[in-house]
Order: sequence, then C-alpha cells, then structure tokens
Amino acid sequence: MRRWTPIALSAKNFPEVIFGAGKTSEQIVKIADKLFKLNQPVLVTRIHAEHARALRKKFKQAVHHPVARCVTIEKKPLPKSAGFIAVVCAGTSDLPVAEEAAVTAEIMGNCVERVHDVGVAGLHRLLARMELLQTANVIVAVAGMEGALPSVLAGLVSRPVIARADEHWLWSELRRPRRAARHVKQLRQRLDRGEH
Repeated sequence: MRRWTPIALSAKNFPEVIFGAGKTSEQIVKIADKLFKLNQPVLVTRIHAEHARALRKKFKQAVHHPVARCVTIEKKPLPKSAGFIAVVCAGTSDLPVAEEAAVTAEIMGNCVERVHDVGVAGLHRLLARMELLQTANVIVAVAGMEGALPSVLAGLVSRPVIARADEHWLWSELRRPRRAARHVKQLRQRLDRGEH
C-alpha cells in the first residue's frame, strides 16, 4: 500500500490523484480514507459504478461524476484562483475526457467554463465562443477523431492551449493492425531522422 506523508502533500497543496482502474473498491476506499483523514481533497479517477457506490457509502461528502468517471470528496473546497480554465471538446464522444479534465481542475481550486460541441467541422460554433475563450487563463482542448481542434484554437487565441487526445479514439485506431503498423513505421522514421 502506498504511503503518504503530510510533508509531501503540502509541497504542492494537493495530494496525488487516485487512479481507480485496476484497483478494488476496498483498495480505493482505504487510500481515500487516508487522504481524507489528512484533510486533503480526494480525487479518484477512472472508476466504475461499484467503486462509486463504495466511496459514497463510506463518505457522505463523496460526489460521483459519472460522465467524467470520477469521484471527488472534499471537507472544504479549496479557494478558487482568479480567472478560469476553458475545457473545450469537439463532440459528444469526447465528453468523458473533457469532463475528467474539468472535474480535476475544479477540485484543484480552479473555476472552469465548459465549451462542448465546437469541433472544426462546425467552425461557426467555435467562432461563436471566441469572446469567452479569449478571456480564459488557459484552454484544454479535447478532440479524438477531429484532432484539428487544438491546432485551430491555438491559431485563434492568444492563450495557452493544452491538447488532450481522447484515448478511446487513439486506442481504437491503434488496435487496427494496418494503422498501428503505419504509426509505428512513421514513429521509427521520425526517430531515425532525429525528430522527437
């Protein structure tokens, strides 16, 4: 079992996030309980319904975020920092990853504005939200099949843009043998040319 110390936790004002995938409900509850007893906000990601039920049974403050596949537990929310983070996603299939980013940012003391369904296939929807996006401290852009969104956003705003691929799309692409072989070949060619 992982050991946390108050010194390590206070260094960054937020504990490590509990990655729920591959853990039993009992393991997750035990880790969350240790963090909670240290008066730390708790974020458990990549959970399923059984994990959420166990956490809600143990902690009355537990909030299940089903779309994000997360649970948050707070005794007292962290003070909110100035400004906001815009979490932008191209389409509905990107919502789980976008919501995970939004919930993570919120529990870490940030205000979040969610901007959904603004993929570049419907550029007019993205352009209609530019006033909001230009005032964000930072933009997290989530796009799977429509991977152009982060690049288009970076060209339109004067704010930092963090690109976040939707791993469901990425892994579905890599599961296809021909595409996987092509990706590996392209990566090898780039490495051979000294590109990183």
